[in-house]
Amino acid sequence: MKRLSNGIEHSNEVEDDVPFLNIEKEEFELVEEEPRRIFTFPKKIKQVKVFIAIAQVVSGLFFIVLPIIYFVNPQNNELYLWLLAILALITGMILVGLFPRNLTKAIFSELVIEEDKIRIRNSFNWDEIYWKDIQDILITERLSSDPSLNRSIGASIVKFRTITKGYYYFVDSYPVEDIKELKEALKLTFAKAMKGTGYSVNEKHERPSIRSRFIFYEKVPEF
Repeated sequence: MKRLSNGIEHSNEVEDDVPFLNIEKEEFELVEEEPRRIFTFPKKIKQVKVFIAIAQVVSGLFFIVLPIIYFVNPQNNELYLWLLAILALITGMILVGLFPRNLTKAIFSELVIEEDKIRIRNSFNWDEIYWKDIQDILITERLSSDPSLNRSIGASIVKFRTITKGYYYFVDSYPVEDIKELKEALKLTFAKAMKGTGYSVNEKHERPSIRSRFIFYEKVPEF
């Protein structure tokens, strides 16, 4: 296992010394740049999500009103019509019930990286997680359907795990470039926060399926 200059250990074995030196230089240059600190949905994606949420609530109201009209004045008492009306009513109530969650997620979803902590919210309420309390960060990355490419097409979720609790931030609609910036910002800031604490950050990859990859940034004791 080699220690990179940014304090991050990489578990992959590297046989050729020259590529490793190139990687180390590249990582060192990344430390010199200030990583992005605030992540939220891009404007166009946010607009699409708001439109979908509004469309869902309109559809839900339609599915609610239609069976109510049928219940009040049924033109036909066939059993299957009653069942369809009940099903439509339940569907409408679900769509309307999801509207506040979907709308607030589209508008307020945000992740802020600070020197001493992470602040995240998927709707109204903020969660604060201090770097000193984080045991590891898990990013669930989505991969291309062609296994030979091994190419990232985004991510679905970021989990911050402390000793007592896990915190989730949903990134399923983030562009690939934003996910790349988020990974670098988390990795570098986590490593920086661990300096002088007796811990360093180890990066580890797992492949649970052809279409997904787990990326771990783990806090490990220094030796």
